[in-house]
Amino acid sequence: MSFRAGRPEQVPAPGVAVSSGSALGHVEVRSGQHAISPSFGATIIEWLVEDGDPVNVGQPLVRLQPEGTE
Repeated sequence: MSFRAGRPEQVPAPGVAVSSGSALGHVEVRSGQHAISPSFGATIIEWLVEDGDPVNVGQPLVRLQPEGTE
């Protein structure tokens, strides 16, 4: 399995607000691709992986700060 950012120029940077369901990238597996998107509005704090990095099931990919929290 590996993380793919989609188009790197469209990957949201830290500090950018993203809405629920926004496509952040996908994980490629033998059977296809699984989209990565938050289930809540949030601000990206930090990416924990880069495009092409191998990933495991349950591995955190990005740190998010939910909307309305500080």
